[in-house]
Amino acid sequence: MTRRKTIKTAIRPLATVALAGSILAFPTVTPAQAAGTVTVACSATAGADLGHAIDAASSGDTLVLADRCVYSLTTAEAGEDGLPRIEKKLTIEGHNATIRRDATASFRIFDVGAGGNLTLKDLTVANGSVATMGGGILVQSGGVIVGNAVTIQNNTAVIGGGLHVALGGSANLTGGSISGNVSSMGPAVAVSTFGPATLSGTVVVGSLVQIGAVVHVAANVNVGIDAGVNAGVNAGVNAGVNAGVNAGVNAGVNAGVGVGGIVGIGILAN
Repeated sequence: MTRRKTIKTAIRPLATVALAGSILAFPTVTPAQAAGTVTVACSATAGADLGHAIDAASSGDTLVLADRCVYSLTTAEAGEDGLPRIEKKLTIEGHNATIRRDATASFRIFDVGAGGNLTLKDLTVANGSVATMGGGILVQSGGVIVGNAVTIQNNTAVIGGGLHVALGGSANLTGGSISGNVSSMGPAVAVSTFGPATLSGTVVVGSLVQIGAVVHVAANVNVGIDAGVNAGVNAGVNAGVNAGVNAGVNAGVNAGVGVGGIVGIGILAN
């Protein structure tokens, strides 16, 4: 009588089967994981919960925030980063939520590291503060950020108060606004990258200019800036030129007019 043996579909790690005096080893087979969606609820610990969700997310996952919720960050995750560094593909759907620093300690909101690909939608990033680069968002070499209807406001840094894209990183923002950010070079957005950095329909307003222009662009950088951003830059340039000219005229010094022109040219060059 011939016996038939049922083979279970589950494959055990390094299962061995004896066959005609030979031993065959079968490696563990792990099925591909589909991208998942995780909702981060609005609560008193929403900021910390968001950090945990980012840590636990697999590459390709989407985090969904609660409508108009404020996700307050009260401590840094590590170093100058309020949230875990993004080193995978991740989408955050904001639903008009806000992620902001609510602490006396200084740290930025997002840090996109090498291999990170972060997409933000309908979200406000606010109140980040660092003594280096990217008060709101820092994109490091090898990192990518894509924003749709993202507001970056009231952040502070030495370079790129709102957003800093380092050499080798890239950014693509559509719609939204960059406003109220403060830095000593490129108060709204500092770009120093050989990769593309494009702002399409993004309104750049309300930034405090200490040194440089509303949009700071390093030499030999491929940057696409649409008409809306150009309008904001031109308004700032004209205001600077007019202020310089008026100051020169009022002081009765012809050199003042020249200074106004030089300021305008310097901003355009940046």
